Amino acid sequence: MLRSMETGSKETEARPGPARFEVVAPEMVTVLQGKSPAERLEISNELWHFAEDLLQARLKQTHPDWTEEQRSREVARRMADGSW
Repeated sequence: MLRSMETGSKETEARPGPARFEVVAPEMVTVLQGKSPAERLEISNELWHFAEDLLQARLKQTHPDWTEEQRSREVARRMADGSW
């Protein structure tokens, strides 16, 4: 689990920005240390695809008039620049 923190403040919601850094929970460090590099890469790949699918579904819900191509382009744009 990642927790987003801002310098000099309490834990906050994850938002892109220069004052943000992410902290991995100690329990996750233990789990990830037990994984091979290939397993960690597979986990990150699965998370990336999950995020794509989640964003695609959200855009379909909020923009039912958009074509699949429009949604795919918007997913790619948002994931490229981190603007969820």
